[in-house]
Amino acid sequence: MTGVCNFPMWTSPTGNILDYAYNSHQEIPRILEDFANHCVAAAQQDVKYCQLANLSLNATNPGADVLQRMNYVIGNLTTNTYHDNTANATVSLFSLASIVRSGLMSPDYFPSLAQYFLDAEKLIQNQQPTNAVNEVAQVDDNPIPTDPATDSNANVSTTGWNRNDPLTGAGNAFVFPAVTCLDMSIKGINTTETFVDYISNQINTGNPLVGYEGVSFAQCLSWPNLSSYDVERITSPFPKSLKNKVLVVGVTDDPVTSYPDALATYNMMGSDNANFLVHEGFGHCTVSDPNNCTWNNLIGYFVNGNPPYHSPCCHPI
Repeated sequence: MTGVCNFPMWTSPTGNILDYAYNSHQEIPRILEDFANHCVAAAQQDVKYCQLANLSLNATNPGADVLQRMNYVIGNLTTNTYHDNTANATVSLFSLASIVRSGLMSPDYFPSLAQYFLDAEKLIQNQQPTNAVNEVAQVDDNPIPTDPATDSNANVSTTGWNRNDPLTGAGNAFVFPAVTCLDMSIKGINTTETFVDYISNQINTGNPLVGYEGVSFAQCLSWPNLSSYDVERITSPFPKSLKNKVLVVGVTDDPVTSYPDALATYNMMGSDNANFLVHEGFGHCTVSDPNNCTWNNLIGYFVNGNPPYHSPCCHPI
């Protein structure tokens, strides 16, 4: 991935929870492009590693062709839904958004993500849309594990709860909405109608896949709006200088804590208070797609106290 160390400065607007959701996921379309190229590279070794790329291998630009096909699926599902008779499941923008977000969380999930796009493409080509959606049926058919009781990255909604969760303890299903809903504003979008209107505008004027990520935050409509009390956020000015610098790590292809947000955090702290390390890899956090460069720099920073003066781009080895 050429040029990943030269992302522009960017500051995330978080006026309300849907803006927060949109900006947290806005890198997903770009990451899908990298995923398409990754899929092609795998298929060129052996097509069994990413059968999605098989029909694109003879194209002038195979990666661009895979991306075009994925965008065709996304665009079609924006207006249509389909019933997969084999899996007895509904394929829709709702299900696709969930699969893409989860599938980009780790390279381990890439085969399931690629297969979902391939199956959806075949379904669209061979069937007429049903436009009769039973979204709840999608939860148990998701091939990527997102059990809120065990997966801290899972986006919790009532349909995705572990039915055996006693709703007590630090890992219970109320934790995510408690932290998220109590500290993000729903002002102006605090009814079902205004919420739907706002998110529909994001889908229609922005990227539909990114806009649809905000649907899960409808759970906040049933929580009190305490955002003006700053339950979680620190609102005092950031210290002018810190005794020990903070190391901020930006993962180039993280779908939920995006690289531009990491860079914005570093710029907010300033070079006197922080160092910035670029981890070139897929997935959520450095542990999803580790490499020796990042690992050695983390050891150098936290153990030996000698971070590089210029934080490097850590490429896969």
